[in-house]
Amino acid sequence: MSDSEYSYVYEKRREEITYVTYKDGKKKKYEHFNFSKFGNLKNIVKIRHEDTYYDGYDYRPLNDNIGKCINLEVLIIGRYAYGTTINSLPESLGNCTKLKNITINFCDGNKLKNLPKSLGKLVNLECLSIGHNGLKVIPESIGNLVNLKELDISWNKLKSLPESLGNLINLEKLNLNCFNNNLTTLPESLGKLVNLKELNCSGNNLTTLTEFLGKLVNLEVLDCSENNLTTLPESFGNLVNLQKLVLYSNKLSSFPESILKLVNLKELDIRCNDLRSLPENIESLANLETLSISIKNKFISLPESIGKLVNLKKLVCGENNLTSLPESLGNLINLEELDCDRNNLTTLPESIINLRRLNEINIYGNPMNELPINIRRFIHRIKNKQSAKYQVYNDPQNVHNSDVNNSVKSSITEILKEKVLENFLEEV
Repeated sequence: MSDSEYSYVYEKRREEITYVTYKDGKKKKYEHFNFSKFGNLKNIVKIRHEDTYYDGYDYRPLNDNIGKCINLEVLIIGRYAYGTTINSLPESLGNCTKLKNITINFCDGNKLKNLPKSLGKLVNLECLSIGHNGLKVIPESIGNLVNLKELDISWNKLKSLPESLGNLINLEKLNLNCFNNNLTTLPESLGKLVNLKELNCSGNNLTTLTEFLGKLVNLEVLDCSENNLTTLPESFGNLVNLQKLVLYSNKLSSFPESILKLVNLKELDIRCNDLRSLPENIESLANLETLSISIKNKFISLPESIGKLVNLKKLVCGENNLTSLPESLGNLINLEELDCDRNNLTTLPESIINLRRLNEINIYGNPMNELPINIRRFIHRIKNKQSAKYQVYNDPQNVHNSDVNNSVKSSITEILKEKVLENFLEEV
């Protein structure tokens, strides 16, 4: 069979399957989504439909008959589909007042452009996941869904959000990312979502976060990456339960002081900004486990106080202008991963040999001189433990660059030749 013939067969292939669960617990599998084959629609409690169409077939599985499924609790459509076309949801969906979960997303072919006004009648809904569609507007009636715990409206074409979102007082997860949305502000009413634990507003066009954010005192995860933020509000420091903060790829030129009040923070990602230094009192973040400050920042040095972050497990500071690392680095006794690639480091601090839990080190792209013997041995000890857990990245650039002598690579090669190394490794 020629390539063209094979391609034709592939494009015409269609796959479809529907799983239906009934009140008596019975489950049935159907080859097509057809209400006439499902029996008594009042007995249906769950519908999960998956389909794949490779020929652009215009297929709309939902119609007004969905309103007859008055005991329906879960509706999942085309989660893994690549061709399903769902432009709208029928108004009769509002009759399904027992619905707890509606998921219509991750479908490359879905172009859901609007939501029915009757959506506000689904007061028992707990999860509404309608990402990866073509929604431009969220109706005000969404504010009636007071039992909603999870709302995913990511990857749509939203430019604004209704103030009624503030009525969703039981909401715990709100996903507003990503690049198809173009939000420039968030409604002040979001400050009423006091039970919110996760907020993702990445990949929009936000320039500021207003003071309302400080009212979300139960927030644990906040992702504001890939926006245009230049500052953070002072009230940001009220988020004392925040454990993960992602500010990757914004326009921060100075480290926001309000971050230092986040005493329970475990993960901080401020890569790809315009930062030049960390505050001396960085040790205020005593519970920090991951600190990422690499790429496009302009750090020349790190403060000695970084050595007081004794719970730190991962430090990523690559692609800056670092000329040295502080001796206090050796106090990070729980550090497991150190990534300082593509800086201007010529050596490593002697104290690095104290990092007995270190199992990954990346020093690629630094103009390293010949390292002291104890540091070379320490690095080789990591390298020698070849396993998924222990690995070392050496510098292949230095190996092939005639202008750079005494590279880390050659240093390790040299130590391998020393007979004393065998006895040393046995000792450690």
